[in-house]
Amino acid sequence: MYIQNIDDRFSKDFQLWFDNQGYDHNTKVKTLKVIKTVCNHANENGIPTHPQMSNIVKGLNYKHEH
Repeated sequence: MYIQNIDDRFSKDFQLWFDNQGYDHNTKVKTLKVIKTVCNHANENGIPTHPQMSNIVKGLNYKHEH
C-alpha cells in the first residue's frame, strides 16, 4: 500500500475489514485517524498524497458510552 493510494475506497474497504474482524468501532476510527496523520505528515514533507485522503475519516466519530 502506497500513501498515494489512501483514498475513499481504501477507507471503505478498511472499515469493512475492521467490521468483519469484529474490531470495536472506536478502534477503527482511531486507526484511520492515525493513518490520516501519517499521510498528512508525508504530504507536509513533499510526498504526494491522494486528493481524497482528507476524507478518509469523514463522518466517523468516536462512540461514547454513558
